Amino acid sequence: MNEVATIDRNAHCVPIWGSTIYHLEDLPFTIGVKVPYNMKVWNDQVANLKVRPLVPTPEKGSLPLPKGLSTNFFEYSKFLPDLRKHFGFNEEEAATEVDPRCRWEFKGGENVALKRL
Repeated sequence: MNEVATIDRNAHCVPIWGSTIYHLEDLPFTIGVKVPYNMKVWNDQVANLKVRPLVPTPEKGSLPLPKGLSTNFFEYSKFLPDLRKHFGFNEEEAATEVDPRCRWEFKGGENVALKRL
């Protein structure tokens, strides 16, 4: 992010962190300086942190669309590639396996995250 460019244009710059569910200011370490190197250490350090409330979702149609947006944008944004069909993986290659080195099976996605909250 170029803060000088925002100052020149009299703009207010608000950095947003999107890599954890925790706010940067709530983390017990400094990002880019001393981040835990494995998940156990990370989990131990953030175990008692509270997740801040979500920013309200804008109402549908309340935000302007970018100029020149393709009419096909919304159709393209729904596309989810398939490992077999689009990338030529066979069933064995596309199968999901749990790495035997893992301490636990990681289940990701928004629904799983919301259940954890």
